[in-house]
Amino acid sequence: MVKIENIEELRNIKESNYGFVIIITHTKSIIHNTDCKLIFEQDFLKDGNNDSKYHWFSTYSLAEKELGDIKSCKLCNP
Repeated sequence: MVKIENIEELRNIKESNYGFVIIITHTKSIIHNTDCKLIFEQDFLKDGNNDSKYHWFSTYSLAEKELGDIKSCKLCNP
C-alpha cells in the first residue's frame, strides 16, 4: 500500500494506468481503476483537509487483504 501524498503522485498514478486507487472515508473504502473518470484532482485537493485518504495498490487482492471490506466503483467496476 502506498499513501498518495500529493497531487503530483496522483497524476503520475493516473497516467501510469497500472494498479488501483482506493479512496477511504470514515464510512467506506471504494476501489477504482487508475484511469477511472471518478477520480478527480479537485476532490483530492479538497479531501486533503478532510478524513478521506487516497492509497495505491498494485493488485486488487493486495488491497482486499490489507483493507478487508472494499466496495468496487460503480463506473469502472474493478
